[in-house]
Amino acid sequence: VLPEEALKKPYVDIVVRGEGEETLSLLYETLKDKEDYSKIPGISFKNSNNQIVHNPAARVFPDLNLLPPFPYHLFEKHLDRYDLGFILSARGCPYSCIFCSQRVISGGGYRYRDPEKVIEELSLLINRYQQKYISFFDDNFVVNKERTKKLCELIYQNNFHKKAVFDCQTRGDAINEEILHYLKMANFKTIFFGLETASERLMKLINKNETVEENRKAVRLAKKFGFHVSAAF
Repeated sequence: VLPEEALKKPYVDIVVRGEGEETLSLLYETLKDKEDYSKIPGISFKNSNNQIVHNPAARVFPDLNLLPPFPYHLFEKHLDRYDLGFILSARGCPYSCIFCSQRVISGGGYRYRDPEKVIEELSLLINRYQQKYISFFDDNFVVNKERTKKLCELIYQNNFHKKAVFDCQTRGDAINEEILHYLKMANFKTIFFGLETASERLMKLINKNETVEENRKAVRLAKKFGFHVSAAF
């Protein structure tokens, strides 16, 4: 997000910008083969004169369904030391709040993994690793309501709602009674709202594109359905 700040450190030579999986993999292979990495898109680096160079951005964002799964198996020997109760089912957010790093990392776009692939990973976490509490780390879990509903239906159909508790984060203006019904059905217990401020003036200043009153209604509605509400300010 801030490549120049990182590259000012004497021990940093190269920064991978944005979503890094494909760029980092290419950079690794290039360094391993002792080839010239200076033309790799999506990186910033210090040249031989110690000047900072920003290469053009990587052309496309990776297809989330084609990325390799998280290597949970590497942690199996030390499950007592690690919390594996997390999953990422989508990336990015279509909003442009001025404080959010996702605008830089994911370019303002929103993509999600196929619900069936998310269920495969949840099965691994719940049935193999016995995770009882799982957090969805999506920046905004309810961007695509049909996707959210499908995911909740699959969680319910696979009986994961009987084996684990879930939480997610979203915006106040994304919440309605139908979505809360589906989240409740799938055994989501906590909703984390990005409330940010109680000032309408500041809401406009940070380009939140929602109102304080919409957030107040969302919290009231979530509490009505029995959810624990957590929030960022």
